[in-house]
Amino acid sequence: MSDSNLTKNALAQSMKNLMRRRPFEKISVSDICAECGINRKSFYYHFRDVYDLTAWIFDQSVDDCIPLREGTRGERGILIALQRIWADEVFYTRALAEDSQNALGRHFLKHSVELFTRTLQLFPGHEELTDEEQFAISY
Repeated sequence: MSDSNLTKNALAQSMKNLMRRRPFEKISVSDICAECGINRKSFYYHFRDVYDLTAWIFDQSVDDCIPLREGTRGERGILIALQRIWADEVFYTRALAEDSQNALGRHFLKHSVELFTRTLQLFPGHEELTDEEQFAISY
């Protein structure tokens, strides 16, 4: 694992540890850095803010297990992703309770729209989605 990924994973684990003890809105970049012994400059080298870190944690949980490609719909991958999310229930419950502009819920919605779009495009005749299909997915 590269040094970059080691640092990101250390920051992510610190965020998860802190969220077991306090709500999302009470966690700062300084708290995360102090928890894992990494300086703030290193945090900001990898992430814009705690919202960016939270989105990265989510992406790491789901992106590698939902490889949608020709010939697969990814049902097994979706199950694995949901199991990973369930394993970090406290983290996700608290992260999804935050409702600011950059919150995980908005990132999750964007991610879901992309997933549903890619899934629908696997079906013959849906390689290019109509405006109506795009609206339905976004809705």
